[in-house]
Amino acid sequence: MNKTLLIRLAVVVAFSLAALAYLLFFHVKQQHHVSAKDGWLFGIEQLPHAKKLATQQQRPLLIYLKRSPCKYCDDFEENYLTLPSISEQIQPMVKISITVKSDDTQAQSLLKRYQVLRFPAVVIKHNPHSEAIRLHVLMDLQQVWLPIPDYKRGNYTPLSETTLNLALSETLKVAQDLAEQQTTPPKR
Repeated sequence: MNKTLLIRLAVVVAFSLAALAYLLFFHVKQQHHVSAKDGWLFGIEQLPHAKKLATQQQRPLLIYLKRSPCKYCDDFEENYLTLPSISEQIQPMVKISITVKSDDTQAQSLLKRYQVLRFPAVVIKHNPHSEAIRLHVLMDLQQVWLPIPDYKRGNYTPLSETTLNLALSETLKVAQDLAEQQTTPPKR
């Protein structure tokens, strides 16, 4: 082989390796999804089991509803739900992820019951018998509802790890307050 052909081949190989490195570094990222090893249950058929666990262990219930495919659901799960601080905050809860299919009547009735209009949706129940409180996340607008001091009052705030942690915390407090109101007899 002549020397110029080897030089050209070396340049092509070098550029190819550089392009491959660029693609791997900037465009191929590891997928982070909720998993069973983090205590998540999966599927609507597991909902009765999740409710039973929450009752037996006296833990709040977190229901994560998503569609597939759903870019916003994937983004929320990858970029927020799997963050260490969020995982730590929801760790004490019984957590279930339900992928809603349009032909699943049980899942569709769940959406109606919880008044879910957008995905992803997060519903928190202080206990399985208490009222469900939705955590409003608007991924397309990068906003989350921050209830202050109750669920009816508050405002949308830019979505970040900090604001999602705060919204989860405040929504759980609202769910707990509602559960206590439901079990406490009215004062005379």
